[in-house]
Amino acid sequence: MIRVKRLVHSTKIEFNLSRRPFQSPSPTLGFNSLQDSKAPPPSSSPASNRLTRRGHIVDLTDEERRKRLDEQIRSNRYHRFVEGNLILKQGILDKKKGLWSRRRMFLLTEGPRLFYVDPDHMVLKGEIPWDESIRPEIRDFKIFFVHTPNRVYYLIDPGLYIRCDLHP
Repeated sequence: MIRVKRLVHSTKIEFNLSRRPFQSPSPTLGFNSLQDSKAPPPSSSPASNRLTRRGHIVDLTDEERRKRLDEQIRSNRYHRFVEGNLILKQGILDKKKGLWSRRRMFLLTEGPRLFYVDPDHMVLKGEIPWDESIRPEIRDFKIFFVHTPNRVYYLIDPGLYIRCDLHP
């Protein structure tokens, strides 16, 4: 398993990449400016805004998922590109193909599905196929690859660097 950690304004954000078969909802992929899509502030009351199990974003109760989806429909400008799925994480990456790189907003949704959108023209540009054969590879603190059966996606974090820990 590869664990990707990122320090953003002294807040640690952690995401997991794994090659085991996915369950729905599934582990998330980390990338630049990754933000929990309208994550609620921590609450001392266990009944309100509570995540189940270990507190991961993908472990939402049905009620919390419904609330977040309603909020996403109202306020997230990228909702129209995700075919009604809840956006778990989103962030800007540069996607390099050949000599050129293009800035894209990546949207990780339930399923899991990974869409990318041109943020300037608000056009869905594609989707990275996500299944058990997907394999991440970290090159350095800003560059990583996503290997799929038919293609290798070369992704660059345009912001601060990510901190990577490799675990067996």
